[in-house]
Amino acid sequence: MASPTIYKWTDTDAPIIFRNDISSMQALFQACLIDGYSTNPTRKDPPVAGANKWTIPYSDATGFILQQGGTQTRKCGIKIYNPNTSGYLNWTTAVSWSDINTPIGSWSSGTTNDRLASGFSNSNTRQLPWIIIATERAMYCQFGYNSTTTIPQLFDSLITTSTNNGHWFFGDYKPEDVGQTVNQMMCAPNTTSAAYSNMCQNFTTTISISGNGKKIIAGNFTNLDIPGGLVVNTMNLRDSASTAFVIGSNSTSTYRPYFPSPLNGALYLDVLRIISDRSIMGEFPGLLYPLNSEIYPASGIIPEIDGTGTYTGEKMLVFTSNQRGKYLIRDGEWGVD
Repeated sequence: MASPTIYKWTDTDAPIIFRNDISSMQALFQACLIDGYSTNPTRKDPPVAGANKWTIPYSDATGFILQQGGTQTRKCGIKIYNPNTSGYLNWTTAVSWSDINTPIGSWSSGTTNDRLASGFSNSNTRQLPWIIIATERAMYCQFGYNSTTTIPQLFDSLITTSTNNGHWFFGDYKPEDVGQTVNQMMCAPNTTSAAYSNMCQNFTTTISISGNGKKIIAGNFTNLDIPGGLVVNTMNLRDSASTAFVIGSNSTSTYRPYFPSPLNGALYLDVLRIISDRSIMGEFPGLLYPLNSEIYPASGIIPEIDGTGTYTGEKMLVFTSNQRGKYLIRDGEWGVD
């Protein structure tokens, strides 16, 4: 089991990425997950060292394969390719590849409109803000918006409509059955719109933007491809008479939380559970959902919250979407490698 490492665009000697530039995107993951960057005392090492690191086994001018590390025999990978000036990349997943274009044991089909948020600017010369939170087996990525400055100091420099940030997950989820080893998942938008704002959706399917569903692919099924149908925001007991907790600004129903955990006396948090056909498959690792409130970023800054109670000694990094801070990612033990 492992705790994650947090990599940010504001770190000393952090990699720089640009819109529509696959080479800088590959260099970003190479630096964060494989090589590390900077020097002491600001050194950022990869999540693990040696043979258990992530790898990039294949790449070309259009994209690259990013493959899981760890001690497990099964090391799935994601192909990230074909950048677009609208702020997204395409993706497909498989157990492995024999070359850049030949997946082995594919568990997603590269369906049209499977897209990753990769950051947006109105110029290819403006640097983009980014955050990667990763272990050797799983990672959350968030990419921001910059159209006002060459080097962004805020995560979203488009302050008037903050926050236009896109995020996604790839790697091992925490299985309900602890003996389950085929527990890989990809969570990202599937949208016909090329607009960057439509890449900035939530990890949950009950709260979506403009009706665009999340694309959830689970590696323990063959080509399981259920847009907007595999993940719920949290496990709730419906109570239509209660208005104590409302899930999201565009929800038409109210819910009472199931086993929430208090943080700082202000937020009630629950994990995000993964379900299929009414069975619980597991949880997103380290990801928490505030049931009773949302966290609004201050002038484009991604806040960090000190944990108390169950989470004493941990930091909570706020992930934002559609102008709200909807998720908190713990830097404590994730329950997966």
